[in-house]
Amino acid sequence: ELARALGVERSGMVALIDELESADLIRRDPVPGDRRVQALQPTDRGIARFDALVALVRAHEARCFAGLDDTEKDTLLHLLHKVRTGGNST
Repeated sequence: ELARALGVERSGMVALIDELESADLIRRDPVPGDRRVQALQPTDRGIARFDALVALVRAHEARCFAGLDDTEKDTLLHLLHKVRTGGNST
C-alpha cells in the first residue's frame, strides 16, 4: 500500500524500509490476522529525527518567505501549488 501511495516500485520500497529499519528509525510490527502485512511504526529515534527535520524545513521556509508579506506569501504558495498540480485546483 505504501509503495502504491508513493508511486514507487514495491522492491524499491522494501529496500527503503530495510534502510530505515537498519538506522533504527522505524520498526515492523505484525498485523494481527494478516501475516502478509506488517505495520510500520516510528521508533523514538525516528520520531526525534522527524521532529528535527521538520524544524529545519520550517526554518528554511521562514528564511525564504522573510521578505514577503502574508498576501505575497499566500499568492506564491497558490502559484506553486498550481505549478505542482499542472494548473489543477485539486
